[in-house]
Amino acid sequence: MTTAATPKKNEIAALGLINWQPMHGYLINQKMQELGLEQWANLSQSSIYYALNRLAKQCAVTVTTEREGKAPERTVYHITAEGRRMLAEQIRRALTKIESDDLLFYLAASFIDALPIAETVPLLEVRAENLREIADLENCHSARPGLPPHLVALCKVGARHMDVERRFCLELIDLFKSQPDYFEKLGVMPDESRTIARRGGTTDET
Repeated sequence: MTTAATPKKNEIAALGLINWQPMHGYLINQKMQELGLEQWANLSQSSIYYALNRLAKQCAVTVTTEREGKAPERTVYHITAEGRRMLAEQIRRALTKIESDDLLFYLAASFIDALPIAETVPLLEVRAENLREIADLENCHSARPGLPPHLVALCKVGARHMDVERRFCLELIDLFKSQPDYFEKLGVMPDESRTIARRGGTTDET
């Protein structure tokens, strides 16, 4: 039995952008900024171009050049029928697959006792501030005139997700500041306790 490949963020974004209309580099960058893809999706412009060039080799994208007046030639990316098929399949998988790059954060939080609290607190404070900035940016995007309702809703839910995680970071910061010897008092958690903690406080009953 084969397992479906994990959806690729840069491919979804690259194909999704040019599915709206053929785009040259400047327009791609503009749309990425409007959507805040670099902030909340952690996608760089270079990763989008890399994906487009790779997808062109898979016949999902065609590349042309155009010139307006005396301006230099610019590369324009167009989606193909194969590209639309690939985009639809990636979106189907992404909508049903519970997966996020930030699972890495929750994994690290499960083993946070490996760091001294004096180091942990400043790291969490930086993350909380970064999350606040992203949430503020998402709220600004949602207020942009002319933004389609589904993208307004997406920006708002993105801001709420950032705020929930920020509050989690603040809870940990308060805990560690109020109990500087928290890890020492806690000691090494038994295997069963660690398992329950990582499942959010529940365990299987047999």
